[in-house]
Amino acid sequence: MKSYTLSQTRHRHGEVFDIAIVEPVLVTKEKKPSHIIISVETYQKLITRLEELEDLNLGKTAQTALT
Repeated sequence: MKSYTLSQTRHRHGEVFDIAIVEPVLVTKEKKPSHIIISVETYQKLITRLEELEDLNLGKTAQTALT
């Protein structure tokens, strides 16, 4: 994962967003992780997978409650 300071992100936002299409980009502020920039496609995949896992977990919980 590539990393940029907040200042670098401001000045090189085109480059940062281009990289974020391919992989997450870490933004740091005062040498500490601050934000992650990801593409909309990656975000949507993460949300979809999270929902699938939540549904799976709820199903297992319901199945356990019935047994």
